[in-house]
Amino acid sequence: MTKKVLVLVEGPTEEAFIKHVVAPSLPGTSLIPTVVKTKVTGAQPEKGGFVKYNEFKRQLNLLLRDSSASMVTTMLDYQGIGSDFPGRKTPGGNTSAARAEFVEAAMKGDIADTRYCPNLTLHEFEALLFVRPEIIADVLQYPRLANPLRAIRARYPATPEEINDSAATSPSARIETTCREVCGSPRVFRKRMHGPIIAGRIGLTQIRGSCPHFDGWLKKLEAFAAV
Repeated sequence: MTKKVLVLVEGPTEEAFIKHVVAPSLPGTSLIPTVVKTKVTGAQPEKGGFVKYNEFKRQLNLLLRDSSASMVTTMLDYQGIGSDFPGRKTPGGNTSAARAEFVEAAMKGDIADTRYCPNLTLHEFEALLFVRPEIIADVLQYPRLANPLRAIRARYPATPEEINDSAATSPSARIETTCREVCGSPRVFRKRMHGPIIAGRIGLTQIRGSCPHFDGWLKKLEAFAAV
């Protein structure tokens, strides 16, 4: 029996990644991403980006009302969530992964539903792309990007998930800055369009091998599907 898993995601980039890269790798589950709504402009809510915890919690509880869902999980950027999220203001742990796990545990403790499995991406989705910097350059069709992107990756030999937690030094900011320096414009990299394509070209096997926190989330989903 296929298990229905609802995934509340950061934005359209993560939505496409879940649909086209992650979901096909998890037989026994039906992963259905929903983009978090941030604010209402006119008659339509804007989707994707930063959201206050109370609003996130409201949207999460709406998904949990779906009795046909076997699990409700998330794919949110650790770098992007605010200090109003449980545990985020003073996260415990000596490593990036430990701090993310601390916040995930605090988030889970705030929702009284055993189907809830919070997940935060370290530090944002674009860190996964640094598993293979040359593929970023290849997809963007600027081979000269490969070496400077490799140099960034080399500073974080353990895992690209450690690339910094700030607006100026986040993985996406580093790609955009490199594009500006090498190509003359940060808009060479368009996150929504290029991110899922690059991730798909890299493949989940290599991403999981280099990104242990992300791999841990997928292992939870695999174990859940196998029960």
